[in-house]
Amino acid sequence: MVLAAGMPLSLAVSASGTGPLAYQWWKSSGAISGATNAGFVLASVSTNDAGNYFAVVSSPFGTATSALATVTVYVPVTIRSEPTNQVVPAGGTTSFSVSAYGDPQPSYQWRLNGTNVPDATFNLLTISGVQLTNCGTYQVLVSNAYSYELSSPVTLSMSPSITAPFDGAVAIWGRSAVLSVGATGTGALSYQWYLNGVAVTGATNAFLTIGSVQFTNAGLYTVVVSSALGSVTNTPALLVVNPAGTAIGMYAGVTLTGVAGYTYIIQYTTDLMVTNSWVTITNITLEQTVEIWVDTSTNALRTPQRYYQVLPGQ
Repeated sequence: MVLAAGMPLSLAVSASGTGPLAYQWWKSSGAISGATNAGFVLASVSTNDAGNYFAVVSSPFGTATSALATVTVYVPVTIRSEPTNQVVPAGGTTSFSVSAYGDPQPSYQWRLNGTNVPDATFNLLTISGVQLTNCGTYQVLVSNAYSYELSSPVTLSMSPSITAPFDGAVAIWGRSAVLSVGATGTGALSYQWYLNGVAVTGATNAFLTIGSVQFTNAGLYTVVVSSALGSVTNTPALLVVNPAGTAIGMYAGVTLTGVAGYTYIIQYTTDLMVTNSWVTITNITLEQTVEIWVDTSTNALRTPQRYYQVLPGQ
């Protein structure tokens, strides 16, 4: 017989024989005081009342012992303290906890969106390195062999978090530039870019495109990423605007002396011993009798050697 704590217990035995008959109820190893009737009743059982019960019926002519009645008393699982909603940034650590009691001692199984979380079998669930895949609705099933209770659903949400910050850029005057930030979080994210602390009109996306960069576009840029769960601000980073891109290199020059209007072929090789290794670089038509042609196809600082020849054009 299995009873929840607080329920009534009623046992009875039927006996016959030449009277008078006397009854004595026993629990496990001891006689129950005052339990001397054919029936035994407890109005409200507790876990202390669990055990094996039997009755001994006696008369002047002998005794008889009833079969054992095993009584199990359990305390239904009850959740005393529910878990609460949690909001953390990407990569953060958080935990859910529940307080419950019952007898036998309850066990725990946490669930995420209705699916059991592997190895989440304690009253405390800690989640480290939170990612969007960890976010959702959590519940814990608290149970023992005879009862269970499911906690109220709670949510784990991610506050706006910057995953790829804008850390500065160099732009060329007059060219286009794109500034970007990577962010994640629960729900819809909104963006607002700032230049030197002033909101940039219309700059409300993860990408800020400047069609033709001017020197007035230079400065410290920040971007605020927001959602219903809060906001995060990118550390200010500098956009540098240069008048032009520059690079230092050393380039070979070939001086051609010929006839204006004539066309010449310029070829190169890196090995004079291989006669068929000449490669045509360009055809040039002289506009004057002496011109200098510069080979910008390779940086002489990084090229061990290159030989040139000039042939008549076709």
